[in-house]
Amino acid sequence: MLYKDILERQNRTTNMLRSFVLLLIVLKWFTNAAPSNNGPLVETALGKIRGIFKEHAGKTVRAFLGVPYAKPPVGDLRFQPPQPITEPWRELNAQNLAKSCYQTPDTYFPGFRGSEMWNAPTELSEDCLNMNIWVPENPDGTVLVWIFGGGFFSGSPSLDLYDGTVLAATTGATVVNINYRLGPFGFLYLGKGSKAPGNMGLLDQQAALKWIHENIGFFGGDPSQVTLIGESAGAASATAHLSAPDSYPYFSKVVANSGSIIHPWATRPAEIMLQLSMNLAKKLGCPPDGANADSIHACLVKASAKDIQTQNDAIWEEVGQIMSFPFVPILDDENFFKASFLLFHNLPLPLDNGILPDSLNDRNMKKDASVIIGAVKDEGTFWLPYYLSGSGFTFNETVDANSEVNSAFLDEQQYKDSVNSFISYFGNSSKAEEILQNAYKDVSPEKELK
Repeated sequence: MLYKDILERQNRTTNMLRSFVLLLIVLKWFTNAAPSNNGPLVETALGKIRGIFKEHAGKTVRAFLGVPYAKPPVGDLRFQPPQPITEPWRELNAQNLAKSCYQTPDTYFPGFRGSEMWNAPTELSEDCLNMNIWVPENPDGTVLVWIFGGGFFSGSPSLDLYDGTVLAATTGATVVNINYRLGPFGFLYLGKGSKAPGNMGLLDQQAALKWIHENIGFFGGDPSQVTLIGESAGAASATAHLSAPDSYPYFSKVVANSGSIIHPWATRPAEIMLQLSMNLAKKLGCPPDGANADSIHACLVKASAKDIQTQNDAIWEEVGQIMSFPFVPILDDENFFKASFLLFHNLPLPLDNGILPDSLNDRNMKKDASVIIGAVKDEGTFWLPYYLSGSGFTFNETVDANSEVNSAFLDEQQYKDSVNSFISYFGNSSKAEEILQNAYKDVSPEKELK
């Protein structure tokens, strides 16, 4: 009898522990999934969105984070153009920063903030078609849409330095950081009319702009006062929208810093992109050459995102060109640039005197947009340790950037080697090579490190 009582007590204790663990799991789920009732609430056409309050300089900013603008591009929707959200929500939790699209973090300088600050700070996911929104106390109607850079292979709208709180609080503008698919997830190309038509990442941006156009009024923004701002690949993207007819209604101004869609790194010919895409499919064990695009797509959607990213990195190593990224936009597509809008196809590089050919004046672009284009002095310096460390451009992140150790004092041969390594970026132009080779001919070779 005593044994039976002990056994019953043990069973009761076990059941209580199980119930307690289950309760903790449920509470954790509600903590993560259910928004705080204390946050700001906005009602849109798709339903209510619950955000969080943020403060700066005594001013309150309403932040709505991780707001989706399209269906998750997963399963059969992988590599396809974004699809609009059709199912409304009762109340969306928008209190956590947007997820980051799939990418490989930069580990070139481990522990160095100057490189790691660009790594995605949030969960990597294919379900990443979302945005972060910051709304000031008294919106003036202006809407600033930030498109992040990263060579179309990396980046996130949720980086610390992209936090829109300060900008919203100090300017009165509503700040929106949009996400878009990267690498092969955003720019795989299996041919015209296929389920991977290329430029999906740009179409993601376009879908985000459409969502903003239709919904930003609920947040106090004016859809007629939208400015696109981008840096590097973000600037290339912003200028690309000047050439995309379906984007025209969604913005009126562009600020492009350190990038343009005509830069040699920003696009590839469709036939080259098709070769790279077929190479990726082959590495993933998908149908060989001769198989139709649908069967290749059906195979690729079954591969894990991790495997796709791993093989993308392998292709990058094989490409091996300086400032050349495997999966980027194509100009001759049917969905974004609309094929007949081949604005910058076959431009000579480098451009004569830095002036665009007269033929561009006859092309169709958004003509009612104000545009500012700029660059940062010596910005190419950032890339030298990555691409030309073997030519003397080393960087020791453990000492001050201005230390002589990081001054890149080169001998004549090292400089010539570096020019030869980089000349492909200038279309192997003999004129560009001559200019670069003679740029430092009057500099004394006697300087030595002490």
